[in-house]
Parts: sequence; C-alpha cells; structure tokens
Amino acid sequence: QGEIIANGISDGNGAFNLKAKCDENLADIKGNKTNYKEQQLALNASNKNDIIILLESNISEAKAGEDLTIKLNLAPIYFDFDKSYIRKDAKAVLSNVLDYMKQYPNAKIQVRSHTDSRANDSYNTKLSQRRAQATYNYLVQKGINTSRLSYRGFGESELTNECDNNTKCSSDKHQQNRRSEFIVVE
Repeated sequence: QGEIIANGISDGNGAFNLKAKCDENLADIKGNKTNYKEQQLALNASNKNDIIILLESNISEAKAGEDLTIKLNLAPIYFDFDKSYIRKDAKAVLSNVLDYMKQYPNAKIQVRSHTDSRANDSYNTKLSQRRAQATYNYLVQKGINTSRLSYRGFGESELTNECDNNTKCSSDKHQQNRRSEFIVVE
C-alpha cells in the first residue's frame, strides 16, 4: 500500500535481516546502494525467508584520461602530513575504486599521488612516490592484478590551490594537496 514498514542496512557482505509485520503477508522489498540501480522484489509467504537482491551498477565505463574519483563522485583520498599510509577514511573510497575495477576487468589505472608544498621539492617527490606505491599496494592486496595498475608521484608540482612555497596556508588548505588520484589509462 506504499507504506514503509521496515528498513535497514546490510552488512559489509550485503547480508541483511528485516523483521516487519505485514497484515496481508505481501510486501515489496527494495535494495539500493550508491552508484547502483535500485531493485525491487515482491515478497509473499513462499519467498520471505531467503531473498537475494542483485543490484546493477549504473556507472558507465570511464574513458582514458578520466579521474575515477570524479567519475564515481568520490572524495579524493588524503594523506596525513609527512605520511604515506592509507588512512581509514581512504579505505571507503578505495572500496569504490575496487568495485569499479572488478566491474570493468579490462580497465587500467595509474595512481597519481601528490604532496603539499611544506618541504623541499626533492623530498616531496620521494614522499609522493611512497604515497602512490602505498595506494598501489593496497589495491594489489585487495586483488587487482599488477598488470592493470601503475603509479607515479608528482610531489608538489600539481597543487589544487594557491598553497605553494611562497604562500602561507592553513592546515586544511594544505590537506587538499596531499592526495592520490586514479587516472584511467586504458
């Protein structure tokens, strides 16, 4: 009758458990996820225990040169000052990149990492290379074949704002430059 009688969120594997009282023993169940088409199934007494809802991605394949963070509407992954480890908040973004790469098994990407300007250029180039390699290693550890990935550090050569060597900026502004990008190369 159009009334929501229960809702919930699945676990990390997509499993869910909903309990709701339905007078007529009939209901529809909808599944949705960001970047996927919503799916709806009719429930009745015979199929109300084990339900599988298959969601179809609504993300089209990216073209060479596109940044997956923009294509997938994701926040960039950021790094802490003078660090190259993958932060907890970055893992959610990387999960979406992994999903994309699984959906498009011929896609190849280059991880491009950057630093802010608060060290000399040589040091920042090496730091950005470590960040790119850490991002690359994370994707490989999660099952992406090395033949589909490459990486490169750009140091502070591609800042996203005015925070260069000659400009005083806040920590938040510098943070915007300490990032990895995922550029489709094929």
